[in-house]
Amino acid sequence: MLKLIFFLVFLAIFSSCFIWLADNDGVISVEWLGYQIDTNVTYAILAIIIIFFALMTIFRFFLFIINIPTFLKRKQKINNYERSFLKLTEGFVALSQGDSKAACKSSEQVLKIMKNQPLALIMAAKSAELEGDTKKSEKHYSALLENKNTKFLAVKGLLDNAILRNSIDDIVKYGEQAYKMNSDAPAIAPTLLHSYKVQKDWDKAEILLKKYSGDEFFKNEEAAKIAYVKAQEFVESDIGKAISTLENAYKKYPAFTPVVILLAQLLFDFGKAKKAANIIESAWKNQPHPALTEIYLKIIANEKDKIKLKKVLKLNASNPSLSESNRIVALIYLANEDVEQARNYAQLALEHEETSVLCNLMAEIARKSGNSDYVIETWLARAGNADSDPAWICGKCGTKDKKWDLECNECESIDSVRWISISSLSGELGLKDVTRKVSLLG
Repeated sequence: MLKLIFFLVFLAIFSSCFIWLADNDGVISVEWLGYQIDTNVTYAILAIIIIFFALMTIFRFFLFIINIPTFLKRKQKINNYERSFLKLTEGFVALSQGDSKAACKSSEQVLKIMKNQPLALIMAAKSAELEGDTKKSEKHYSALLENKNTKFLAVKGLLDNAILRNSIDDIVKYGEQAYKMNSDAPAIAPTLLHSYKVQKDWDKAEILLKKYSGDEFFKNEEAAKIAYVKAQEFVESDIGKAISTLENAYKKYPAFTPVVILLAQLLFDFGKAKKAANIIESAWKNQPHPALTEIYLKIIANEKDKIKLKKVLKLNASNPSLSESNRIVALIYLANEDVEQARNYAQLALEHEETSVLCNLMAEIARKSGNSDYVIETWLARAGNADSDPAWICGKCGTKDKKWDLECNECESIDSVRWISISSLSGELGLKDVTRKVSLLG
């Protein structure tokens, strides 16, 4: 509509000018090269306009002839890009289908035309990854580092390749780069923390944990694990520093049993039995543990029988639902020669689980009660057939250890040692591994 209005306005102005010239016409006389041209003003102006447009047409035609090679090159480039984007589409479809050969073929064709274009490099890197060619994928990811818009993607790709190669140094290198670029990206911080653990770089691990103290993955348990390992290193040189490190960890996460066990043991060895007892009594509410039972019985060993019984009954009351709470009471009653009460609490413990330790305890109670050899042997036989006692076991190789550690002493895997029984371990590792695990635990 606007174009029509402008055209009509232009036509009106042009017509007005033409009429004005017709009404006010004059004569123009030109003499050039022996020729004389006489004409009126209106025709002269029309001639000038016609000549102008004729020259413009010739000039545009001349430009068109000159630009034909450039036009053809541009047209070819557009056609190549159209084919390239078609191949890109085919390549990404092949990637989604897991067809590594088709994806690699498409990426090679695209790279011939688009060369260092980010999309082509991304597809080429992903295709090489799918084919298992880490060197080729790293080459393409390295090329992507030069583009600031794809730098994070490139670093993340190099990090993933480092994980596949299990190169801890490269994992830390690219993990730290990715973390600086985008600290909120999923999985980068956990991967970096795991690598710090493998490298035993506890200071960097603690710094990372402090920054992510609110993240679900970085629970206080992670900080407690780091504190435990550092305390172990301090034990030989500075037991006071080891205790303070564990106390800080215990305040942050009192439910992490290994910290409680080591802290209570160090306090007891350092002559702070009362403080050790308080730690155990407080921690018992969260997780009664045989190692805590052993330490606690040492702490109260010199107490009177009534005081011992009072204290273990108090422990039992704080968490009566677990077998260890009943076992410790049974042990005190048995030591006091009260076999009936010892049997009662041992049977309560057996209601929760039947382990070899509890069956052996029942055999001892039967012996002190004067039961027949048949009863005693029956309990001993049940002990042999019962579920193995829970222990610190590596979930990857099945190795049993006396205490928890961040790293398995056998297979050196990180964060794999847990307090479990052989029955639960066999379910996780598969039935074919059960025999091997039993032999390791024997």
